[in-house]
Amino acid sequence: MNLSIPISAMVNANRRQSVTANNVANLNTPGFQVQRADSVSLEQGGVTLGAITTDTTSASAGASNVDLTHEMIQSRLNVLDFQANANVLRVQDQLLAQGVDLLRDHS
Repeated sequence: MNLSIPISAMVNANRRQSVTANNVANLNTPGFQVQRADSVSLEQGGVTLGAITTDTTSASAGASNVDLTHEMIQSRLNVLDFQANANVLRVQDQLLAQGVDLLRDHS
């Protein structure tokens, strides 16, 4: 069992959440341009944070281009991604414990 795959996904979800939080914190900052976090699949399995890009879509004068609805949806997706991978870790832990118990019983 490869524990690094769900762990990398949890770290990635946390990093994406930081970008989302920064966008929300700057909602009312004049001229702020929203950032997007891109995830990249790793060849050996798992995922990492790729580039953080800036959305240069213009906003009205004296405003940011942060769409609060989009950021709240992104935040929820980040949380669900983290929770799903935490559940994968939990199941892997249970399977390993059962395997150890089986080995112990047959010794």
